[in-house]
Amino acid sequence: MLLKFYKNRFKCCQITLLIFFATTVWGQEQTAGHGNNSNFSIGMAFVSSDPVYINTNRSARLIPFLSFESTNLRLNLREGATYKAIVEKDYSIEVSLLPNFQPYKSSDSISLDGMYRALTLDGSMAFSYSFKRGLDVNLEIATELSNQFEGHMADLSLSQFIPIFGIPCVLKGGAKWSDQNRAQYFYGVEEDEERIGRLAYEVGSIIIPYYSVNFFYSLDSDTILFANLNSKFLPSKVFNSPIVEKESSTNLVLGIGYSF
Repeated sequence: MLLKFYKNRFKCCQITLLIFFATTVWGQEQTAGHGNNSNFSIGMAFVSSDPVYINTNRSARLIPFLSFESTNLRLNLREGATYKAIVEKDYSIEVSLLPNFQPYKSSDSISLDGMYRALTLDGSMAFSYSFKRGLDVNLEIATELSNQFEGHMADLSLSQFIPIFGIPCVLKGGAKWSDQNRAQYFYGVEEDEERIGRLAYEVGSIIIPYYSVNFFYSLDSDTILFANLNSKFLPSKVFNSPIVEKESSTNLVLGIGYSF
């Protein structure tokens, strides 16, 4: 009971920190003058997800979104709050508070019964360096702040901007490292989660390669169509988990956004 009380207090502190972070940088943006380009965006996205967990099916749903973006600040419900701390000609550094949505619910499958995973919060720092001809190298490091698994992550990737028939396209490929705590939270089975046919399983640290393809098409100065196709490839240490049945996952996002 006491442990639950302190965990709830910690979660409240994280929510307070997120609000403080967002309102602080919002204030900085407002006091910086009218020279900053800022806008709100609203829209709708169709999301087709391919879960890797056992006895779960591909899902499709429509998701509304609302975001705010200025020269140095980006806020939205899905990706949290990001502040561009340093912006130079060839490189930039960003700091972020990023939500990690539940990887699964125990109700998603009978094979996941009794396994609870919560929404968590990461604090991250990202570095990006731009070469010529639209090539960027990106490095992001993150640590979990919501006291659920206290794990760390590092993401190294290359992205290439390529206009295809006048339509902007960004190709991205990379690999994401997760330490043992993070990998265990998303793909492992704890001893107290054992069931008949589901033994405890320790994943260990992992590296997951991935790629994504992004398209953007402007209907007019305020309205944009966008599409994202992304895939990840799970190592054997993940695939051998009793709650995982797929070696790869591919997701699709199609949407429209309006800025004002």
